[in-house]
Amino acid sequence: MTLSFSGMVATVGLPPPWGLISSGGVVIRAHGALTGQDTQTYAVNFASLVPASGSVTAYLVATPAQIQQNSFSIPGPPQGHPSFNPNFVPTIGYASTVDSVALAASGAAPGNSSSFELFRTTLTAGQSVISVVNTVGQVRAADRKAWPGAVLASGGALTAAQAQTVLSPASVGLTSTLPPASGAGGLVYNLVNPTSGNWTIATTGSDLVAGFGLSGASGASSIVLPPSGAVVLWGGAAYGTWSVLGASPNLFPNLLVATNTWTGTNAFSQGVVFSGSITQVNGQLMYGVDTSGVAHGMIGYLSDNYLHLYAGPAGLTIQNNLASVNLLLMDNSGNGTFAGNVTAKDTAVTSLTLKANDGSASSAQIYTDTAGLRPDDLVFRTGASGSYVYSWIDGYGNGTFAGTVTAAAGVSTTGFDANGASFRAIGGSYGFIIRNDGSSTYFLLTNSGGASGAWNSFLPFFINNANGAVTIDGTGAGVTIGKAGGTTSVRGALTVQNAVASNQPVALGQINAPIQATTYGSGTNTTVTVTASFTAPSAGILFAIGAINKNAVAASSNTTSLVINGVQVDSDNNPLPNTNMGSTTCSAGAVSASYTVASVNSFTVRVSLIFIPNV
Repeated sequence: MTLSFSGMVATVGLPPPWGLISSGGVVIRAHGALTGQDTQTYAVNFASLVPASGSVTAYLVATPAQIQQNSFSIPGPPQGHPSFNPNFVPTIGYASTVDSVALAASGAAPGNSSSFELFRTTLTAGQSVISVVNTVGQVRAADRKAWPGAVLASGGALTAAQAQTVLSPASVGLTSTLPPASGAGGLVYNLVNPTSGNWTIATTGSDLVAGFGLSGASGASSIVLPPSGAVVLWGGAAYGTWSVLGASPNLFPNLLVATNTWTGTNAFSQGVVFSGSITQVNGQLMYGVDTSGVAHGMIGYLSDNYLHLYAGPAGLTIQNNLASVNLLLMDNSGNGTFAGNVTAKDTAVTSLTLKANDGSASSAQIYTDTAGLRPDDLVFRTGASGSYVYSWIDGYGNGTFAGTVTAAAGVSTTGFDANGASFRAIGGSYGFIIRNDGSSTYFLLTNSGGASGAWNSFLPFFINNANGAVTIDGTGAGVTIGKAGGTTSVRGALTVQNAVASNQPVALGQINAPIQATTYGSGTNTTVTVTASFTAPSAGILFAIGAINKNAVAASSNTTSLVINGVQVDSDNNPLPNTNMGSTTCSAGAVSASYTVASVNSFTVRVSLIFIPNV
């Protein structure tokens, strides 16, 4: 621990190997008290403890703490995602929690159990500088003690209490018997032979000593510790075995103790456990021979991690501690089958690569690579070297594909891209957008050079989602319908507003059926008036026809008058049946035509009113 002072502030350095030891024996190093930082230097201010009068004892106290480290950004859902919030402020998350030490100035003495004294000092009224401290209150952690040893004066049965010591024989040639494994689950015996002769360790009943704790596996009913040999045995109650957790190299024959190196071919009737590393010689680690004489690859067991490895004619098998799940099956061709998920992480690159190769020069790969062309993206690569084709999905779920995308069950989108498109097709320098904003569905265009950007002011086509009404050419850029010389049919009314005169002939029925009304009447030697009326939907032209038909030529003339909206447009005085016609302009609203006939004979009369809207 290092100390320096500036006024009432103590600067404390706690570099390794300094640490606190918890009640559970865990050594806690100093990493600072602020999340996202890692430091062994602390600044503690004692100014608040200076008394108004007299003096007090102040303490620098260390307490265990936890901070978070390994930060990463949480950006929130991207634009277009159903949960996108434009007001979301990106936050920082942390991947790991680290045990650390917090320092504080205190006026109370710590108990040195959950908080620990590093120094004490006396503060007096008006003091502005700390110059003297006392570390008498520091409590150093006790030294780590080795397991107690016990010497066996004679052979015989080992007791459970002796599992808490390191056992060794007092003389050569002793035989010690392990208790039944079924009643010794979890007991660990540490056995060391310091004598010049062998020490035999035997099991009880059908128990076995084996290199792995698996029921029914081959093992031995006893093992021999040679001079200077040592072994650690763990009781597997469920399997009736004593598993070897570790052993000195000279426990088995033909093993060179000096270098821990295999030389030549070595055969063993039991499993071999290594407590250190293995160096392969001539490309071969180790092989075993089963009862049928078939040679297998390397066989290993990591008992402290409860992991079982088997090598056989079919390949390599890795099992869990109960040998109930095949964690990995790998055949002799390199094909692997995993029981769970596969997670790969390289601290330098953070990459996971899955590669499929059919034996040709081409291959298919899925990988991530923060050092590559697409940082943090999931990349799909196909093809051969020099002609690879890439597709990728970025960290926000946006996908870019090099080929055709085919969906067997339709394509659905519930959001927009960064510039508001539900669907976007890019050709040349233009983009075509389909956008459904919930009220209307639009076909839109981008400006030249902005194919991936926002749409422009043109509204070539959109549909009202509520009633299905269609608007074409919403900004008046112009519409061409049909091919020159062709026929365009309109089913229903077509209203044309603000039209520009054209020299192209148009049949009236192709534009709009006129509105008309007809009224009939009759009489003899009398005057009859018939009227037709309706409401004009807009400004237009009214055209009226009045007609009289009689059974005989009158001895005197027939008087007729045709009136539209109260204005006479035609009249006559003729003894023959005749027709009167006329027209006038009108505004939207109620319109009418009246036809009056005075005749001395029997006659019929009718009037028709026709409205044609302005075009």
